[in-house]
Amino acid sequence: MRNKWICGMAILVLSLLLAGCGIKVVVVGTPTPKPTALPTATRTLPPTATPEPTSTSVPTSVATSAPQASPELPANLPTPAPKINLKDLQGRLDSQVSYSFDLLNQGEEYFHAQGERVQDPSSMRIQSLSEAGGVLFEYVIIGSRQWVPTVRFGDTPVSCEGWKTQSVDPLTEATCKTADALAAAYMVVYPYFMYDHEAELTSGPMMVDGVPCYEYAWHDNGGILCHVYLTAETGVPVLFQNPSMAYRLSRFNDPANAILFPVSEMPTKLQLNEARMALNGLASFRYVTDVEMSDKDSSGTYHVEGVYLQANQAWQATWKWNTADAEPVVEFLSIGSEAWMDWTPTDGVKTWLPSVFFADAESMLKDAGPFAKWPVRSPLSPATLQPGSARTVAGMKCQEYTSSGKVQGDQGTTFDLQVNLCVTADKAIPLRLVFSFVSDDVHFTITRELSHLDDPANVVEKME
Repeated sequence: MRNKWICGMAILVLSLLLAGCGIKVVVVGTPTPKPTALPTATRTLPPTATPEPTSTSVPTSVATSAPQASPELPANLPTPAPKINLKDLQGRLDSQVSYSFDLLNQGEEYFHAQGERVQDPSSMRIQSLSEAGGVLFEYVIIGSRQWVPTVRFGDTPVSCEGWKTQSVDPLTEATCKTADALAAAYMVVYPYFMYDHEAELTSGPMMVDGVPCYEYAWHDNGGILCHVYLTAETGVPVLFQNPSMAYRLSRFNDPANAILFPVSEMPTKLQLNEARMALNGLASFRYVTDVEMSDKDSSGTYHVEGVYLQANQAWQATWKWNTADAEPVVEFLSIGSEAWMDWTPTDGVKTWLPSVFFADAESMLKDAGPFAKWPVRSPLSPATLQPGSARTVAGMKCQEYTSSGKVQGDQGTTFDLQVNLCVTADKAIPLRLVFSFVSDDVHFTITRELSHLDDPANVVEKME
């Protein structure tokens, strides 16, 4: 059967490398009992619902909340599509800031992996677990950086960046081979549930881990019955399963998913994606962006003030052109994949209209958002610590780093780019960012400062 072959190959590769690459497996952490059964998911179905399938078990070892005896379903849930294509679900996951995963196979070849995935910068932390629940191995990837946090009994991270093309010591090579095999095992197994195949609505709504969901089912190429549970509100998958395997997704857009590079003191070099990752560790923040633009014929500036909430990927901002013939203030509201604009909020009456109604809305939305112009579109050298350049931003101390290089513009123009970051010493949070793009004809400078980090008062409006 297809899933047995996939899992068998993945586990074979991983087990051979764990045993044969000179790596001593050390179980750390508190072991948890091995699951002994696959209990049935909690459900609440309307009287007219399709009868429940007989194979809809949820492994207890990957459950994120206790089943509810009498779950309360919200009223007026969206009507689900009668059919979905599984390949579309990957895009829904990719639209999230981050999520946690737990992949468990309890078939002939036991395999259990858990971790987090972050979309920007593209990153993953993955752990393989023993049947007793202990951590066997851990591997971390942030962009192009790869490392193993601990090896044997040591505490020093082992870098796996470039290990396939560079000469490394035997322990590093063995460690990185094992890490590579672990990532490969996960990357082989989880796409089993997301390929070009239709699934049909079978029941719902129901509660899965406290979230209203609809259930879809299909048979894989080997005839095995599989299920996926999609959130009723957004259609994001939270659980894939067949009789022996479960792939659970949770903690969407949770700051705890941020994967931070281990540092014990202010480093002399800082990767730009480490500072970008630090923003994923914030639940919310406010930001102010000032932009100066000039070319051989004209010049202009604009000012943006906004607030960002990671949980529902929401931000709200005002935009004002600082020129004599400035148009009225523009206000933006973005929640998930939807966005609205109001061109005249200064009159005290807001009229939110979908952004698709406005010309140039897409580019303005990008420039008004909390992550505008980040990440830059070319690899830059690591930013260098500037001694004596400490400053205070919004009452918080930070230390400045600089980096420079070249970047391609939208029209193919090559710009000289300089980046200045002022980051905190504890988590490398970029409190102040300055991006300067310069070409023969164009000068473009963006300055952004953050404040009110994780402030409960940070809110955005709700659309009814």
